[in-house]
Amino acid sequence: MTKRHWNERPIGCAIAVLIALTLVILSPAAAQEPASRAPQAGGAPQGLPPGEFGPGTPGGPIGPGLVGPPGGSRVHFKGKVDYVTKYYFRGFFQEDDGLIIQPAARVFLDVYRGEGWVDRVSLLAGMRNSLHEAKTRSTGSGPSIWYESDIVAGVNMTLFDRWEAEFTHVTITDPNGGFSPFGTIQEVDLSLSYDDEGLWGDTGFSVQPYVKSAIEYDGSAAGGEESIMLELGMKPGVKMLLGGKLPVRLSFPVTATLTPDEYYALPFPAPEDDDSTFGYLSTGMFATVPLVFIPPEYGRWGVTGGAEVHYLGDNMERFNGGDETEMIGRISVGVKF
Repeated sequence: MTKRHWNERPIGCAIAVLIALTLVILSPAAAQEPASRAPQAGGAPQGLPPGEFGPGTPGGPIGPGLVGPPGGSRVHFKGKVDYVTKYYFRGFFQEDDGLIIQPAARVFLDVYRGEGWVDRVSLLAGMRNSLHEAKTRSTGSGPSIWYESDIVAGVNMTLFDRWEAEFTHVTITDPNGGFSPFGTIQEVDLSLSYDDEGLWGDTGFSVQPYVKSAIEYDGSAAGGEESIMLELGMKPGVKMLLGGKLPVRLSFPVTATLTPDEYYALPFPAPEDDDSTFGYLSTGMFATVPLVFIPPEYGRWGVTGGAEVHYLGDNMERFNGGDETEMIGRISVGVKF
């Protein structure tokens, strides 16, 4: 097989995603947006909780989606449990043996709701974990299967009805001592996403572009100096009805990670063609279905399943033992209320 040199393509990947972001934001469909974002008769199936746990309006589905009822509770919760076949952290290999379960949860408190360019401001707190049957690099200093625990706190905002901004402080810890000798990582994460649902008529189609940065200030994922990671992506998908009854959302996420600094620099002497700019490019396909048999008073539940392929940059390929591509499967059960 001919070797692909992804170090020649990071700028192209970034430009491609940025073009997609621009096309969505400047799309003529935006000019036709109705004054209300309420579901319209004959439109795409409603009530689907997208399977992602990332940025999302607390009153709506899991992930980017509809704004919750203005008179509803000011306290919101969303959580999920993932099963993954392999665990890569931003391109860095962690584990591919045994059962890997990753539970996560967040609680939101709406401290402001209003009209104008700021629609909502919420305080948030949460945790994400990675539990490994293989007891990855356990040192015996804690629960052997509890490889990672990320503690998150920050602010989430909805702007101009469709933009979502988030500022969080993240502490990435290793309860089983598996990060040794590097230890705990402290970083500040910033994200901005755009919800284009409903801008494409009754097609049920949306692109959901976003940009995210992680700024390390104490510790590093690569074991070297603190650095900055930039993630550009989108989660295009379409809602449909199977058999005229069961709502399903098919999504085809695309993600590219870059660094303006040395986030993907190797922690050991690098060759002449060292590429510390590009991390990885991933593409995938996922399907999400709601668990309609669960009464709504117990929250909105959904199941997501699918797979994605990671195309690793040259440095990540070297760091991960020479593997150029990786396929990762994922099944997720999520709830939000």
